[in-house]
Amino acid sequence: MPLIVPLMAVPFGLLAAAALWTFQAGVRHGSISTSWLLLNMSVVVPTGLSVALYGEAVSPKTAAALVLIGAAMVLVWRDRWKSESRLSREGGGDSCGSV
Repeated sequence: MPLIVPLMAVPFGLLAAAALWTFQAGVRHGSISTSWLLLNMSVVVPTGLSVALYGEAVSPKTAAALVLIGAAMVLVWRDRWKSESRLSREGGGDSCGSV
């Protein structure tokens, strides 16, 4: 086994564990739909790295999926922003601005 394999596997495994832990912590503080959307967005990072580092070609189907993920993130952010604005006007909730 080449030395590069464990050198890549260990940090990416740790990052995957951190992502799962962050998701579980976030579910306690936000809506489940937002948390699942963020979890599913994790496909963007490996795809982006594959394109940037390895020059992998992106099919039209993959490109369309990435655009839709981005659009969904914007919509979730706007919905959260509107909800927090409404709550702060009504005098309740915290409006920290995070997703």
